[in-house]
Amino acid sequence: MSFDLDNLTIIQNFICTQDKRLKMLNEEVPKMSEIFKNSKFVINYNSESYLKEIKSIYTKNVNKKNLLFKNDLHSNFAKTTLSLLAEVDTDYVMFICEDFVYLKGRSHWAAVFKEMQVNNADFCMLAKIEKYTKKEWQNNYTEGNECFFYHSKNAPTNRGVVSIDGIYKKKNLVALLEELRDVKEVILCDGSVSKYVNMPNFFEQYFIDEKGMKSLDWVCCLPKELITYSYHPENQAERPW
Repeated sequence: MSFDLDNLTIIQNFICTQDKRLKMLNEEVPKMSEIFKNSKFVINYNSESYLKEIKSIYTKNVNKKNLLFKNDLHSNFAKTTLSLLAEVDTDYVMFICEDFVYLKGRSHWAAVFKEMQVNNADFCMLAKIEKYTKKEWQNNYTEGNECFFYHSKNAPTNRGVVSIDGIYKKKNLVALLEELRDVKEVILCDGSVSKYVNMPNFFEQYFIDEKGMKSLDWVCCLPKELITYSYHPENQAERPW
């Protein structure tokens, strides 16, 4: 097995309907393409709005031989993401939403990914690193050189939610999405019903509590340093359409 970033495929499945978020993609995709310059990018842009601009950002920055860019408008997030995963031949995939800022360079990401593989981790959480690396969360962690490690039953996330943003063993993400594929609605903790099957949020609304991290048997890790974080410019977030 290769321990370098060549064994990682980048997966994204998103929309962008706001100027400020388009500007953010223009700033962050070049960073991504440098960090993961030898990795395959499998991208689905699930909208016609800004399609020309979004495709141009990726084609200008990602090596042509490493880029698969789709415009699949199917409204089921799990199904469209599974179709992306069918194009993947690496052991690990990184699913990451479009609203992340990249703070560390290629060598740091490579060190994190290598340590993840050496420890046979199933999942590396990339959401809210700035929160879950604080001392108050570390009681159930084992400290490595680049990452904190923990069992999924000790996941620090609220109600054990499985974050969509992370590095997964491909087979694990496939299994979760296959379970989610035919789910039509989720009853939320306040009793309301979510039917937003077209949004990545639906993944996190489903894989929580009894279906969340504590139901899994995963070795998990979390980068010790803030290598990336989610940012909504001027609190703008994409909404279900």
